[in-house]
Amino acid sequence: SNGTLASFSGNGFACLAANFGEGQVLKINDQFGVLKSGDSVRITIEKFGSIKDRYFFEHSLEGYDYDLWDVGNEHAVFLKFLDKPDDMLFDHPFKSFDKLEEGRLESHFKSTKLYPEGINVGLAVIGDNWIQLKVWERGCGWTEACSSGAVAAFLAANSLTHMQGEVKVIQAGGLSTIQWSLSDRSIDLCLRPRFVGRLKYEVKR
Repeated sequence: SNGTLASFSGNGFACLAANFGEGQVLKINDQFGVLKSGDSVRITIEKFGSIKDRYFFEHSLEGYDYDLWDVGNEHAVFLKFLDKPDDMLFDHPFKSFDKLEEGRLESHFKSTKLYPEGINVGLAVIGDNWIQLKVWERGCGWTEACSSGAVAAFLAANSLTHMQGEVKVIQAGGLSTIQWSLSDRSIDLCLRPRFVGRLKYEVKR
């Protein structure tokens, strides 16, 4: 959303796959698979990992605890555990995370010196089998939904408390679900792209 090329976009791949036939699989860089099934699209992510060791100590934000994950693009995830979703998260995300200061977070994660490819920042409220998520996308603003952010938030939560079965990810733009396959170390994210319009354009050479 900042106008630069992204190395991965789960939403983008899902919208592309929504135009495919039933059961048609799109394989991307041997890391991601996208499959259309009914009115849903399933994204399988096979390569992911913590990137805490990728950065030196100056990338840390003093007084703040967060996880760093790479799921095709990079994410910093702040976690908060609650019994029920937080009503303030979507409208007042910083009030939901009282240790975070508006301004300080942006100035740190907008740094192209520290994060040359940009980094997404997720504020995730975690329950037993659900995640409520708000994502500040690549240093330029809050987004309604972020598929890679959903996966990163799940990985961050799962590293602290093992989440079993299907996990619901609640974002302002809609609901998606995640399933974790321990046997082949893959993550399935299921979402439902919604058609909003069609645009014709002409490329002049």
